[in-house]
Amino acid sequence: MVRRLSVIGLAGVLFLTGCLPGDDGEEDETEVVEEEEQPEYTTTPTIDTPESYYRNVLQDGKFLRSPARGSVSHAMGNRVDVDQFELGLMEIASAHFSRDDYFFQDGQILSGSVINSWLRRLGPYDDSLENANRYVHGLNPSMYTSEELEYVEAVNRGEDVEENEALDVSPSDWSMDEREQRMRENPAFLSHIMEHNYMVQDGEDSVALGGIVIGMGMRQTYNFSITDDDGGIHRFEQSLDAEQVEEAARQRAEAVVSRIRTSDNVDEDTPIVVALYQEERRNSLVPGSFVAVARSDSGDNLGSWETLDEDHYFFPSNQGTENRRDDAEAFSAFKTEAEDFFDHAVGIVGKGRYKSGSMEEFRIEVNLQSHGKAEIIALTQHLAGLTQEYLPFDAPVKIYLESVNGTEAVVVSYPDEEPFIHVH
Repeated sequence: MVRRLSVIGLAGVLFLTGCLPGDDGEEDETEVVEEEEQPEYTTTPTIDTPESYYRNVLQDGKFLRSPARGSVSHAMGNRVDVDQFELGLMEIASAHFSRDDYFFQDGQILSGSVINSWLRRLGPYDDSLENANRYVHGLNPSMYTSEELEYVEAVNRGEDVEENEALDVSPSDWSMDEREQRMRENPAFLSHIMEHNYMVQDGEDSVALGGIVIGMGMRQTYNFSITDDDGGIHRFEQSLDAEQVEEAARQRAEAVVSRIRTSDNVDEDTPIVVALYQEERRNSLVPGSFVAVARSDSGDNLGSWETLDEDHYFFPSNQGTENRRDDAEAFSAFKTEAEDFFDHAVGIVGKGRYKSGSMEEFRIEVNLQSHGKAEIIALTQHLAGLTQEYLPFDAPVKIYLESVNGTEAVVVSYPDEEPFIHVH
C-alpha cells in the first residue's frame, strides 16, 4: 500500500504528520482549506546525464525542503562528509527504488525536533525540565548505568520505589573526572539522521510515498567538552572502535524503523531502507563511506544487513600510493605535465572513490593563484588533452579549476567519450 499525495487538481487532501516519538511540537489544530489554496505538485523533467539523477517532486513549482533540512551541517564536523553523506544516500536508494519509476522528495516525515531528540543521549523522564521527555527518546548511550536510569526514572515519575542512595544520582553531582570517565565510556557515536522520500506515480494527477531511505552517521572520534566549577572549558577527544560503533548503530536502526512506522503517513508495508555511514576525522581531505545497509519491507523487521565496500583515497598521499599504486602513478604523471604549463606554483590534488575495489569516480581540483581568461581557456583545453592521455580510467574523471573567485572551469571525461569542457 502507498500513501497518496495530491499533485494537480485534487482538492481536500491533507498531508498529516503522525505523532512520532520525540516530537516536541504542539498538537496541530484542524484547519479548513479552500480548494483554490491547495498546493500543486509537479515533477521535474528527465534530463539525460551520465549520472542519471532522480526527478524531483515540486510543490507550487518549488523544491519542497525537509523540515529537518540544515541539521546535517551542525552534526558532522567535516564538510566533505556532509556532501558525501547525502549524495551517497541517493546512490544507495537507486539500488532499491528505480530512477525510472520513482521521484525524489526531501524527507517530510521526521522534523528537526524529532531528529534532535533521537540524537540526544538517553536519559530519564525529568519533570523539572520544561519538556520532561527531553531525553527519553535518545539513541546515543546514556551516561547513567541501566540500574541508575531505571531507578531515577521511577523516582521522577513518582513511583513507589525503595530508597537507594547509590542509584539516586545526578550529573550535576558528578566530579569533572567522573563526568569525563562516563563520557569516554559511553561516547555519543551517532552524529546525524537524514531522511529521503521516494515517490511513485499514482494515477494521472497524483504521486504517492513509495519508499523511505534513512541515513545514520557514525563518528570516528568523539569530541566533547566539560565545564569546571570556575567556568573553564576542558576539551577531550575519544577514538571509537569502528566495529563496536557499527554494531550499536545497527541496533539503533531497528528502533528508528519501529518509530517511523508509528507515523500516520507511513503504511505497514512502505519499504524503509537504512544505511550506516562511517565519518572520517574532522580534518580529513577525503570523506567517509557507507558501510552497511538493510531494508524493512513491512512492520518493524529490518531484515539482514548487507556490508558495503567503499573507500576514498587522496592523491598524492602515502595511503593512496600504498593502496592504489597504478592510479597514484597515473595521477602523478598527469600532475607533472599539468604543472609544466605554469611558470608559477599551482596546487593540484586528486580524490578517488572506489566501490568493491573498482574506481567509481576520480575528481581533480586545480587551485589557481592568478590568471586571465585566456589562460583559463588554454589551461582547460590542455587538461582535457592530458586526461585522455594519462587518466584512461574506467570511471568518470572530473576536473575543477578553482580560484579565489570560485570555479573558473570544469572538465568532465567519461570512459570512451570525448571530454566535456565548460569555462565560466
